[in-house]
Amino acid sequence: MSFFSNIYKSFLGGDGLLSHNKVYAFFGFFAFLAVSVYLVYKDPVTFASQHYTLFATLAVAAASSIRISDKITNNVSSHAINNAIERYKKQAEEKMSAALDEASKKVEG
Repeated sequence: MSFFSNIYKSFLGGDGLLSHNKVYAFFGFFAFLAVSVYLVYKDPVTFASQHYTLFATLAVAAASSIRISDKITNNVSSHAINNAIERYKKQAEEKMSAALDEASKKVEG
């Protein structure tokens, strides 16, 4: 069971956030395994001698590009979320300050 847990954490992340890119990488890995097994079964000599290098290179390039886009997407979204939080905190502080000023004027007057 821990084997599947490790696969889940390595592809879908231990952060609890599920994104399309993580799902694509997860299914892409299993598609790579399935296609490899099929091609080895169909014609192992030709596959091993001529096509495996190209196939593996393309698969690694695709997986790497998906993971890089996932990292960029997560980075951009977390930056936008942090900016929004800071903006709302600033607005709340300004409203609280204005309300306190108004209340203090009413108490004094």
